[in-house]
Amino acid sequence: MGLVKKIATKLPLVSLMEHVVITRDKDIMRGKGLAKAIGHSVYAAAFLAGSFIYTNRALDTGEFNWSKQSQVMDERWEEAEARRQEHKELETSLFGADGTSGLADINGDGSLSSSERADAYARMGIEPTFQTPSIEQLREGVESYEGDGK
Repeated sequence: MGLVKKIATKLPLVSLMEHVVITRDKDIMRGKGLAKAIGHSVYAAAFLAGSFIYTNRALDTGEFNWSKQSQVMDERWEEAEARRQEHKELETSLFGADGTSGLADINGDGSLSSSERADAYARMGIEPTFQTPSIEQLREGVESYEGDGK
């Protein structure tokens, strides 16, 4: 067997194809065909799954080095976590920890009335709804109240 053929038969898909096409008849005669076919199939499936995962992460991160891919994914996770934390802090500052007080509690009675909530949403530049405001909208609302000297 030539060097190229030896190398080629070690590759997952070539190994499977070689077994199915070339050695099938010989192994069937010896009773080893099914076991070898399963082994070659698992080998090829593992290779395909790994290739799919690598390609998907490379396209998602723009990095082709697998260690850089992990680093980019970690950085994205940390950025998302920082944004979630900032959102939580701004929302707590504006509406209070329990959602009934905070900077939006203009009269300071410890309860956030409908008109105070509507005013807070208007200062954020959105219609009074029960939707969660974005970080930018919360930041705008907090700056508006802080600008009032409260």
